[in-house]
Amino acid sequence: VRVDNVWYMYSQVLIPRGSPIDRKQPGDTQQIAETRADRIMLCVSGDGHTWTRMSEHGVIADLEFPTQTQLLNPMVIHVPWNPLGDGKVWWMYIGARIKGGETEYYQIRSDDPRSFSWNNRVSTKLPEFVNQVAYVRDAPGGPLFFCFTCRYPGL
Repeated sequence: VRVDNVWYMYSQVLIPRGSPIDRKQPGDTQQIAETRADRIMLCVSGDGHTWTRMSEHGVIADLEFPTQTQLLNPMVIHVPWNPLGDGKVWWMYIGARIKGGETEYYQIRSDDPRSFSWNNRVSTKLPEFVNQVAYVRDAPGGPLFFCFTCRYPGL
């Protein structure tokens, strides 16, 4: 996502079971992943070639079960004209598997591209993985948002 000449790249970071998970603050007690416990990392760039990692912890805060939450396939869009009018112009779509359960898909909106609160998540009620998210602002009747999905046989 490019906003004001800055590129934002979100990526999934795998934390295997038995490995230390990210700490919120330098002094926090180190916790160990009880299951696979992925995080979402943010890197920024001014030119799209040289990237800088924004922090040592994931961008999704307030996880209820941090040692048992697997976060999957982040997709972020910037909606500067946010039709909801709440100032949250960064919209992340994310899959999550908690305590080894079924994968569910959520939208989390934020006013800061560096931090998305898990407490603000809303279920998308999508039945499967979303590959891409896009919108058309000037569609007849108002903005139109798209979620493109992909189904793989046997999965």
